This record gives sequence, C-alpha cells and structure tokens, in this order.
Amino acid sequence: MLVHCVLFQIKESASPEAIKTLGEAFLGMKAHIPAIRSVAWYANTGPAARSQGFNHMLRVTFDGQEELALYATHPHHVSTCQEYLFPLLAKNPQESVVIFDHSGD
Repeated sequence: MLVHCVLFQIKESASPEAIKTLGEAFLGMKAHIPAIRSVAWYANTGPAARSQGFNHMLRVTFDGQEELALYATHPHHVSTCQEYLFPLLAKNPQESVVIFDHSGD
C-alpha cells in the first residue's frame, strides 16, 4: 500500500463553508477515481506555531505507484484542485502544498 499525504496552507480568510466544501470534494474523489483505496481529510488540531501555517491534510491510499500516477493526472482530481483547492491556498501551490508519500499503513 502507498500512502499519499498532502499538507495545505489554507488562507486565513477562507470561510469555514469553503473549507468544508473543499474537504467534501476531496472525500468525494473516491467515487470518481477507481485507483483510490481510501481518502481522509483532516484539520490541524495542534499549536499553529508548530505547523508552519499548514492547517489541513489530505491522506489518500493506493495499491502502489501506478495507481498514484493514475490519480495524479485523473481529470476529476485535476478539476477538484482547480475548482476547490487553488482558490483557498495561502500562496501558490509550490509554497502552500507539501506532499509526502510513503509505503505502509
């Protein structure tokens, strides 16, 4: 199993409703992208000073690298990021997104 963890810096001005919609959009990807085994959405509950501005996380699991590659370019994943994620990022994706992939559970 491959675990794909993505940390986000969501801008402080983002409304709770917009963040909820983003989370729901991410959770809904499983119904559209067969390569996904599981998906979860989290808000940081620790001290903000320790998170360096990263306040939300997406965790997606796959069978392996091939499935992750299918997900990364899947039209539904791309449109979800463009429509729901990118407008809420504190900065550009290169600065507001950290990806960490690992094997295991």
